[in-house]
Amino acid sequence: MIRGGDSEKITDLSVSVGFTAEKLRPTSGIFLGFKAYAATIQPVGGSVHINWHGVTATEDHMKLEEGQVAKIEGFEDLANFRCIEGDVDVALKVHYDYEV
Repeated sequence: MIRGGDSEKITDLSVSVGFTAEKLRPTSGIFLGFKAYAATIQPVGGSVHINWHGVTATEDHMKLEEGQVAKIEGFEDLANFRCIEGDVDVALKVHYDYEV
């Protein structure tokens, strides 16, 4: 298992979105051949609603407030992750950890 990883900021959360596929299993760059095993997430500028069951995120799902941090573990949960804004103009900071 490799510690460290990559990050991104997801800014359009007006509709339910998942993690960027290229970040989960990179096809180029220094993480080529690696697979994400965890993501640490934090909303910026408001709240978000999240789930990792592969269904569209809605306001009925878990709410994560600005300043709170959550960690999603396991490739299947990362692939099934969905998020939608709870507040307008919120973004989601994401840090990925990879394994070979």
